[in-house]
Amino acid sequence: MRLLWAAFFLALSLSGGPLAAQTTEATPEGIFVINADRLFAESEIGQSIREDFQVRRLELQAENERIIEELVAEEQDLAARRPDMDVEEFRLEAEAFDRKAIEIRAARDAKERSISEAAEEAQARFNEQVREVAGQVMIERGGKVILDSRSVYLALRSIDITDAVIDRLDGLAEQQTEEQEPIENVAPSNQEPDETAPVEETVSE
Repeated sequence: MRLLWAAFFLALSLSGGPLAAQTTEATPEGIFVINADRLFAESEIGQSIREDFQVRRLELQAENERIIEELVAEEQDLAARRPDMDVEEFRLEAEAFDRKAIEIRAARDAKERSISEAAEEAQARFNEQVREVAGQVMIERGGKVILDSRSVYLALRSIDITDAVIDRLDGLAEQQTEEQEPIENVAPSNQEPDETAPVEETVSE
């Protein structure tokens, strides 16, 4: 942090005027900053991860609401039949219903934990990819260290490589998409010959 401030005031003293009045910006040697929130929010990979798990959570919520409605209906049916049931019969059905509700709740909680764990794993893979790409950009620009801009009070715009890393990540995403051949374009290995195709006849002499 002290190094950033020192570089900032050094740039001002060398230029002889305010930063806004300069046509070029001095860059502290070897230091860059990056905004991790923007990387996840604005890169194609980050957006894809966020949208994917948003869909999963919405689907889980819809499933939970449907199951709750079914359980409520079943409970109401049991309550409506209670006057015509003997005590032991009602007790057995009530206990069975309670066990069913507990098992369903445990299964729903497990599925919710599974989605959360998958989201954390996807975030970790994204962070690892970001580190690799950001490291490449840093080395290419002669950098030595990258700081999180969210914890930096003030920095020159020229040392922020967030946009460059986002562009590099988007390029990788497009490359991966192009390398994935659509399934419908792949002919099955046991495809029968087209019967409408002309057949070349051979003439024996």
